[in-house]
Amino acid sequence: MFKLIWKNLWARRRKNGWLLAELILVSIISWVVLDPVIVVTHDRNIPLGYDAERLCLISLGALQPQAPGYDAEAQDSATLVDNYYNLVRYVKDFDGVESATPVLGFCYPNSSGSSNSQLFAEGDTIPLSIMMIQFLPHTNFFDTYGFRSGKGRTPGQLSDYAYAPNDIVLTENAAEQLFHTKDAHGKRCISRDPSLIHISEPTRLLSTSYAVFCLKKTTPSPRDR
Repeated sequence: MFKLIWKNLWARRRKNGWLLAELILVSIISWVVLDPVIVVTHDRNIPLGYDAERLCLISLGALQPQAPGYDAEAQDSATLVDNYYNLVRYVKDFDGVESATPVLGFCYPNSSGSSNSQLFAEGDTIPLSIMMIQFLPHTNFFDTYGFRSGKGRTPGQLSDYAYAPNDIVLTENAAEQLFHTKDAHGKRCISRDPSLIHISEPTRLLSTSYAVFCLKKTTPSPRDR
């Protein structure tokens, strides 16, 4: 029986060869077209974990020395930080804005930046790769973003918590992979990157800094419903 099948296949090798080539070509095209679509669709369906619908990002740029209105005496770090905070407070007090927070660096939720590091659970030798986001305590960071609460403190409590120099905040997914539990309160881990230590005050500002604010929820009128 196998000899007969092989004989028929060999007799039609030219035709079968074209069919095989067409099958390979269709598979390659399908992979090139469908794979990105599937990946993008999957990524877009992953919950962000925070309220992105009401968030807006403001870019705050510093004046260059040749720009009109440039004040050379106001370029020291303390004055720059004070002015930065004043701008964030101005945004927060604007009509229709519920909350505002400064953003450090180029890596923040839903940004294109990436700042990766590795953590080890205490007593474990297997590292966990994580994306690190720096934030300033007492600036409404967590409640402005509207992070969904897991086990532990609320977003408001996380924003105003009195962090020790080595305290970090983990997502439930990271805590479960690192400690095999979603409740990481009181547990200890080791980092290869000392920059994971939270920042209590900005030591310098980039030439372009950012502020994020969320809009107040509005009750739709009967006409808009």
